[in-house]
Amino acid sequence: MTRTAIYCRVSTSGQKNTTSLPEKERLCREKAAHLGYDVSEAHVYHEIDALVIDVLDRLSRDEGDVGAVYHHADRHGVTIELASEDRDETEKGRMMRTLSGMVARMERADIMRRTQRGRRARSTGRPVPR
Repeated sequence: MTRTAIYCRVSTSGQKNTTSLPEKERLCREKAAHLGYDVSEAHVYHEIDALVIDVLDRLSRDEGDVGAVYHHADRHGVTIELASEDRDETEKGRMMRTLSGMVARMERADIMRRTQRGRRARSTGRPVPR
């Protein structure tokens, strides 16, 4: 089973009262059904104003992805809040967000390297290096 969320939005508030938003949802549901995905009704979203994430690396471990999400959220008036981290949108805060994304990306690479090393060691019967 593939758990699936649907997110539909329109460009202007006037479009909320037209067939545009329901049509977008219909198309998304059809695509999900065609792919055999199960749409989780609790995760069908129309027009969100805020996104709350525990910590930044749960959004992505890539500074480019994080920057893109923040850029698009800002462009569409969506506020992003972090539950377990204090970040602000000053220039210093944005720089720290970028740096933490870079560190998270490097950590992801380290995790992958260590995981592969452990798998190789186990497949040869050698002790897993620490």
